[in-house]
Amino acid sequence: MKLLIRMLILAILMLVIAAGLIALQPDHFQVRRSIRIQAAPATIFPLISQSRAWAEWTYWHKADPEMQRQYKGPAQGKDAEWEFQSRTQGNGGVRFTEVYADQAVYYETHLEGLLRHANGSLVLVPEGPQQTTVLWEIHANTGDNWLARALVPFADRIIGSEFETGLQKLKEVSEQSAQRAH
Repeated sequence: MKLLIRMLILAILMLVIAAGLIALQPDHFQVRRSIRIQAAPATIFPLISQSRAWAEWTYWHKADPEMQRQYKGPAQGKDAEWEFQSRTQGNGGVRFTEVYADQAVYYETHLEGLLRHANGSLVLVPEGPQQTTVLWEIHANTGDNWLARALVPFADRIIGSEFETGLQKLKEVSEQSAQRAH
């Protein structure tokens, strides 16, 4: 009986410590990645500004080929939107909030049960006639979501690696397109 009581006290103590550690985590995160692509912004822009084109290069669409997507609004530009359902990637959505031709796409995203709202951007920085740096960024406030707050210390590593995979694929697709154009 004493062993059972000690185990119960230890379990409660561990839960209190875990809750305290989570409460001490920041309630926000920001992740940034970039890549240099041998293509003009005009070649890359359709891939980031057309909602259906994201399936060609983003990590999440490749990680779950069975992901279900429902597109809404215009096919590209401001207010292009899609919702997704995935057994492995979760359920959520993306909506383009601001789009500047051959320059940038700003978006809102959410992931059910984890992130109610996050803001992201893909910015094209011309570096030469056929060279562009793509900057991909996301930032979010976790609010009172304890699960999301517990993951804040790992956000850069997890989301960052997904961004890196997506940017590498964007580079491949963009550079192939640029080569075909010449």
